[in-house]
Amino acid sequence: NHLSSKDFLPDTIESKAVLVAVPVSSSSETGSDFRDTFPILKKSKINGAINIKNAELNSYTAENLIGRFDWERGLLNIDSLNLQMFGGSMRVTTHWNGSEKLAKCDQKITISGMNVNSVIESLSPKSQGLLQGRIKAELNNNFTGITQEAIKKSMASSGSFTLSDGRLNTINFTQKPLEALKKFPPLAVLIKNTAWEESIKDTSGSFSFKNEK
Repeated sequence: NHLSSKDFLPDTIESKAVLVAVPVSSSSETGSDFRDTFPILKKSKINGAINIKNAELNSYTAENLIGRFDWERGLLNIDSLNLQMFGGSMRVTTHWNGSEKLAKCDQKITISGMNVNSVIESLSPKSQGLLQGRIKAELNNNFTGITQEAIKKSMASSGSFTLSDGRLNTINFTQKPLEALKKFPPLAVLIKNTAWEESIKDTSGSFSFKNEK
């Protein structure tokens, strides 16, 4: 079946994605006590494939989303979903357990070769050009609930990253005052530069957050 993502996504999300789902097998049998919100899924067993050529969500575009999934007894496994975005690639493995009253999800994300400036620009357009380079990272996420608010509050994440071929450029609000001060003769000899580019060869680090911190 060929379905437009408009059939699934709210009107507030702009999308040009085309979803091609290929069921491998489907059957009904008594299963786990899934949430009453989706009673039809309580007894479902589904295996399938995901193939989305192009998806535009707000300020970024994802391409060539390919993956496989299986659903049985309130358990969803996506192992794995591969896609391209920001000039690099992403691999996402998801294990979602909806068999209990409070749904739980564990997720692993591997990022390779993404343009860090494009990532920053999608989050904060005013910061465009501040940092250049390619980033690779591994993230482990886990959360509970099925609503956006519940997921946001319960989200816990940890991981590591490496920035290669990096370059840190002048922050605009520091450059203009220096240009103004350089017009005064006594200070002109002291201020040699009003713009900087700091090379960052290979920088690695780790991070974690929980309870929205």
